[in-house]
Amino acid sequence: MRGPTLTGLAIGDDPAAWRALGLPVTGDRLTVGGVTIRLAGSHGRRGVLGWQLDPPAPDDVDGLGPADAGGPPPTSAAEVTTGYSVVAVDHLVVATPNLRRTTAALGTIGLTPRRTVDAVRGDGGVRYRFFLLGTCVLELIGPTEPAGDAPAIFGGLALTAPDLDVFTEVMAPPRAAVQPGRRIVTLRTEDHDVSVPIAVLSPRPSTD
Repeated sequence: MRGPTLTGLAIGDDPAAWRALGLPVTGDRLTVGGVTIRLAGSHGRRGVLGWQLDPPAPDDVDGLGPADAGGPPPTSAAEVTTGYSVVAVDHLVVATPNLRRTTAALGTIGLTPRRTVDAVRGDGGVRYRFFLLGTCVLELIGPTEPAGDAPAIFGGLALTAPDLDVFTEVMAPPRAAVQPGRRIVTLRTEDHDVSVPIAVLSPRPSTD
């Protein structure tokens, strides 16, 4: 079975908040690398509200569910923002208290782990497990041993931009990314009422 591709996300933030970070939002949408991010406003639930996959996933994948990213964004001049160039959704983070359970649930929609990395965070062990949603990486984070029955939840996301320095006024200092040859910055989302942690990565090195 072919694994699904990420085509959309819905997020409980105001479009103006993302524009303030320099992201190229048109109307209430940011479309990048084949993924449409719909900004549903901050009046209701916050954070990542759900995903769109192709082929579509069930309504509940261990707590992860769909949310409508909607149709084409408005294109009137008043609603178009230039913003800084972003070229891809590099990865989407999901957190779980039971990594084995969530891994099994993701397997039901055709996702198989590509890599697993163990680390130490605070007083306990943390396991990172990576899947592919098309060109986007799904980064699943959980304790090395199950720690409760709560469902998995969407966390942050990382975008890819050809020039990280354009985000200087809204970012923490750049650092080396885990992937060799890449840099990463964290945007100061808390200063702009953005409810999702957002990182921006330099492009993957060419394999030519």
